[in-house]
Amino acid sequence: MTYTFGHRGATDGPIAYWVQQFLLMGPQLIPLIVGGVWWLWRRAPFRAAAVTIVAVELFFFLVGGKAYYPAPIYALAYAAGCVWFVESVRQPWIRRVAVAVAVAITVVLLPIGLPILPAKTTADSWVWKARKDFADMYGWPDLVQQVTRVYQQLPLRDRSAVMILASNYGEAGALDFYGHGLPPVVSPHLTYYYWAPAHMTPSTVIVVGYSRPYLGTFFGDIQQAATITNSYGLHNYEYGQAIWICRSPLVPLDQAWPRLKALD
Repeated sequence: MTYTFGHRGATDGPIAYWVQQFLLMGPQLIPLIVGGVWWLWRRAPFRAAAVTIVAVELFFFLVGGKAYYPAPIYALAYAAGCVWFVESVRQPWIRRVAVAVAVAITVVLLPIGLPILPAKTTADSWVWKARKDFADMYGWPDLVQQVTRVYQQLPLRDRSAVMILASNYGEAGALDFYGHGLPPVVSPHLTYYYWAPAHMTPSTVIVVGYSRPYLGTFFGDIQQAATITNSYGLHNYEYGQAIWICRSPLVPLDQAWPRLKALD
């Protein structure tokens, strides 16, 4: 909650928030959700649940939360909506038609809710534009290969005291998961910040995701070693960013760590 309050604006905007809410809930289930909230509201013992659903949605909208943050509350709305549907729709044929239509729409829209399409298909389609977080799910092996090449090109004398610094948990997680034979990977982003070793004094740091001016406050020698791309040409968050080789630290990395801490 503190993170959400402190980082308003880290989303795609208010219109995109509601569009993504509509897609994440499932357009075919919107009547069920509305009916469920109405059913809860009209029954005093459950009225607080109706208020909770609406309040959670409005809270994350007003503070600039990401569209998927209120997703856990959907289950309550779906359950109440099912009760409303059974009580309100008595004709069997209407029930069958409604279920058939809902299933058909679900199948069509499934790629919006789950990354089930091949990566190339997703990159060439509108899906990743509808949910930009999908774009950031691709290209991790490419990133790791590029960082690995940079590491392997280092002189042997530099490899004895080198670390990899990633600007966010996605990059760090990819390097930890896919990387083999790489030096320690650290990131000051969110909880990754707390997983760093207590003692960090590398003479050389391979850096991903930071700008040269920012790195200039921590290192005296900064060289660009590569530019991040991916096999799909998907212009996601990492695409086009530099991979740096940083030497001559102005302060040891463990002393600079609190200044690098990031919650965005």
